[in-house]
Amino acid sequence: MTTAHTETAENRPDGDAGPPPARPRGPLRATALPLLMIAIGAVAGTAYGLATPPTYEASAHVLVTADRTGAGPDAVNYAQAYGRLASLPETLAWAPSPPWGRSVDAAARSVHTSTSPDTPLIRLIASASRPDRAATLANAAAAALVRYGSVHQQDTGVRVVLMSNALVPADASSPKPALDIAVGAAAGGLLAALAALAGVQWPQRGTRRRTGDTARPSGRRHRAEQAAAEAGQ
Repeated sequence: MTTAHTETAENRPDGDAGPPPARPRGPLRATALPLLMIAIGAVAGTAYGLATPPTYEASAHVLVTADRTGAGPDAVNYAQAYGRLASLPETLAWAPSPPWGRSVDAAARSVHTSTSPDTPLIRLIASASRPDRAATLANAAAAALVRYGSVHQQDTGVRVVLMSNALVPADASSPKPALDIAVGAAAGGLLAALAALAGVQWPQRGTRRRTGDTARPSGRRHRAEQAAAEAGQ
């Protein structure tokens, strides 16, 4: 005698519970990890910009001119030499009214210069946490270089004159929020590319469960065998 079995979807065995829930397809899984790392990098860049105190830069310009006939080419060469000496503590000490007091070494780390191989112009850049402080340091460094050059004018044959004073900067030179976010996102993209080269992929859910289920007969096959056994009785 054959007994009919009626089962609803609620009391089916786990092996026949219907199709598994939809998971991201291959292209979506391939882009999920890079997008996540880029987002993390952008957030890190934003956090860096918010946590970094602002820095201001101010620039003063000094010109080296010939003091005697035929010393024109020497002015460019001396400008290169004075540019390397301008940020040294020994040169900054020549400032008429040093704004750094006894911390001339700390001021020397805040001043740097740039020169041109074609023109005898020296640019002195000072950085500080306040805009007025940056302008004060740059003007003091320029005054120190002018005074130092005047003392050695008889030996060098060139004069060092002030070209322009530094103005108080209106905006901070760093941090730059847009640039920090872009750098962070680029770093995240680079890490994502390295991870892809190393074979790192987005984890696939349900892999272990499907592997275990293949070792057991499905619920439908089990019921078919049971029904065949009962029909044989």
